[in-house]
Amino acid sequence: MIVLQPSEDHFHNLDTPGSYEWSYFDGLSDDGEWGFVAIWFRGCPMSPYYTAAIDRHRAGGTAPDPADYAAFNFNLYHRGRRVFYTLQERPRELFSASDHLPDVRLAGNAARGGENRRTGGTDYFLDFDTKLPFGRSRLVGDISVVPHRPDSVASGVPYHPTSGGHFWVPAAPGGDFTARLDLWRFGRGVQRVRFSGSAYHDRNFGLEPLHHLHADWHWGRLHSEGKVFVYFAVLPDDGGAPFTRMLLLEEGRAGRMIGDVTLLEGPRRRHWSSLSYPAGISGTAADGRLRMRVERKSTLDSGPFYHRFLSSIRVEREGEESIEGIGITEFLRPSRLGVAPFRPFVKFRVRRG
Repeated sequence: MIVLQPSEDHFHNLDTPGSYEWSYFDGLSDDGEWGFVAIWFRGCPMSPYYTAAIDRHRAGGTAPDPADYAAFNFNLYHRGRRVFYTLQERPRELFSASDHLPDVRLAGNAARGGENRRTGGTDYFLDFDTKLPFGRSRLVGDISVVPHRPDSVASGVPYHPTSGGHFWVPAAPGGDFTARLDLWRFGRGVQRVRFSGSAYHDRNFGLEPLHHLHADWHWGRLHSEGKVFVYFAVLPDDGGAPFTRMLLLEEGRAGRMIGDVTLLEGPRRRHWSSLSYPAGISGTAADGRLRMRVERKSTLDSGPFYHRFLSSIRVEREGEESIEGIGITEFLRPSRLGVAPFRPFVKFRVRRG
């Protein structure tokens, strides 16, 4: 995994069979009642149709074009439970994205960037108009995201097209959002949902199929009293070098990206999807001055290849006050995206057409 600078927050129009890219946003309300996750994909690695096409190509079949597997995912959570979910794949004619701006659209769902004249950074505006088939529910509305600082992540390198592997762009780790959503559900009428809180935005992409990555993938973020903490780790099975990062942002200070981190997984727990997960993880910087501890509190979403949690995160800093609170965390096992027996079950969660 290579960390790229925030200026790479745009779609790169990768055409290599198996390549992928997504633009990710999430938010938790200040009162802890509501949360959301919104993701736009080009070459959706969670699509069972795309992973099957990639494997057929490796066996001598036609090369799949990532543009034919564009998708949009939205989750709305209330009190730790998911109340709306959609993962939609759409024809390439309904997808558009900028190669120099964060703007992207798939059918009625779009994200665009706009200059914030006060900070000099980029604000984000998300618009939604999505519904489930057979008139079961529909969600429309918008979310505005205002990052705290445009220069919050000083580390990262430019992207070079000749580079292989997987890439991470922590474009706006810390920010605030305001959501204005109308949720219609069959038999319940319209619920007007208005909430605000802490927001996070990043981007991932790669030139290699994600389901060929045999590793544990950990990610999480915490916003607490003007401070932002993010961790990201990819731990390979084959004994290869792990990717581990801890990112700490504080008001009035430059962001710190720490790369030399020892990460330890706690005892595994079983789940109905058969994907076991560590109930907790801990991490320590090489100099011992920054330590974290993550403990799962409740499950927001789960599947054969990933879990999303609300988790308790505690960050201890030598000589300074600790940071703690409830944040969003994820555990992903990318190689399980390519397990053929899982594909029929995943297809039930994907609306394609």
